[in-house]
Amino acid sequence: ADADDAREALWKTSLHITGWVVLAGLLWLAFVALVLRWLRRALHAEIARQVDSVADGRDPAPVRLSRQVSDLMPTGQVLMQARERVRASREESNAKIESLTIELNTDPVTNVSNRRYFMNELRRALLRSEDTQESLAAGGYLLLCRQRDLSAMARILNRDELDAWLRDVGNRLIQVAGSFTDVSIQVARLNGSDFVILMASTTAPQAMAIAERMRDAVLAARIAFTTGDRCRWALAMTDYLKGDELADVMARLDTALMTAESAGSDDIELLLRAQHGASTGQNVVGETAWRALLGTALAENGLSLATQLANYGPKRSGVSRYEATLQLTDGERVMSAYLFMPAAVRLGMSARLDERALKLARSWLVQHDGELVVRMSASSLVAPGFMDQVTHILADTDGRERLIIELDAFAIASHPAESVELLYALNNLGVRAGLRGLTRQLDVLAQLEGLPVYYIKLSGGFINQLETSQGAISLLDAVVHTAAALRIRVQADGATGESAVMMLDDHGVLRRRDDT
Repeated sequence: ADADDAREALWKTSLHITGWVVLAGLLWLAFVALVLRWLRRALHAEIARQVDSVADGRDPAPVRLSRQVSDLMPTGQVLMQARERVRASREESNAKIESLTIELNTDPVTNVSNRRYFMNELRRALLRSEDTQESLAAGGYLLLCRQRDLSAMARILNRDELDAWLRDVGNRLIQVAGSFTDVSIQVARLNGSDFVILMASTTAPQAMAIAERMRDAVLAARIAFTTGDRCRWALAMTDYLKGDELADVMARLDTALMTAESAGSDDIELLLRAQHGASTGQNVVGETAWRALLGTALAENGLSLATQLANYGPKRSGVSRYEATLQLTDGERVMSAYLFMPAAVRLGMSARLDERALKLARSWLVQHDGELVVRMSASSLVAPGFMDQVTHILADTDGRERLIIELDAFAIASHPAESVELLYALNNLGVRAGLRGLTRQLDVLAQLEGLPVYYIKLSGGFINQLETSQGAISLLDAVVHTAAALRIRVQADGATGESAVMMLDDHGVLRRRDDT
């Protein structure tokens, strides 16, 4: 037998079998790959997608592969339960976070925004965008409302009642803010009884309309003391532009507030950024800086009198009257009393400044002819020893009969006993006294009887209302009639309109002469 045929047949058979085995293996590998791919897709649908939905907090699209693979059904159910537990935990955490955020940004007493949140919002409002040119001119206004008699209120109200009153004020301000739907208004409580209103992206007319509504709201919340007087508010307002420094804006607002406190009225004291920069040359920020500046001026003779000729009525032969304004010199900068006296009033330094003004007036009377009018602050009247100092200074003053001390009517309204004492002391020394701002303190009109007042001065703001307001005309009639009965002269500043000039002349009011 020949073995070659057998070997050839065995080789062919081996190749045939090997080919079928390889083909079967390839088919098996393809089948396994398809099964693994399907299983991977099933696992992704049932597990990975479910886990992702748990992390994202969303509901995944419904899947049905777990119904086809029974082994995946328990896993899918466990994941669904886990997702529900995580969702409940997330909602609880979000609620806690929201509650903590509100608590962190809200004043606990008044339920308005607190100081931290307000300062952050103001910083954001002042942030200037480099992408748009419109933001360079965008800006808004700030209104600050301070209750000046909070300590006196604390003596007649317990803590809960005082908190309820502060809460009522906050609610009133929020209601006013909510009535202006087209303007972004943020109400916040800074501290104590200081409420601030941020009016972003508002024009001047809009801001003034909002401020007047806010003023009416806080005035309506005033409470009465046992003396019959009501608690007082000081209201200040300033503007800002994108890119302004936060410290500069708050300094302007604080300066306006000091002026409002010094004036003693319920009017809104508006200090614009242009006015503040032009008046000071640079900003004096904070009470510490003001105290140092005023203390240095008192110690180093940095104070002087600026006089302006101001004659009223018919021209008198050889007699001229000058109105003096205290001014402070700090290097090359000269500041008027209109700017630094409000700060002095807050710091309790007004009496020292008024005493210095009287000493400067004493020197002026020695060196000049004519009458001199010197203003005196209302807060100085209650300073310890001030009356004795005034009497001592004026007793040594030559020509004191040419000196006129001008008081604000607010001094008589707020400190009647001290004002009457000062008026009689001046009269005994031969020094005359004038009164300004009477139209803002009408209750003082009934207290003038028997007081040694030489003249009443009507401001230009009141005079300008005579042409448009019947109430101003009636008030002028009452002032002139009362003054005539008490033999008190009536003077007027700032009469420019023809009808106002005629009206003043008809009432016998002495107008400031234009030839001065």
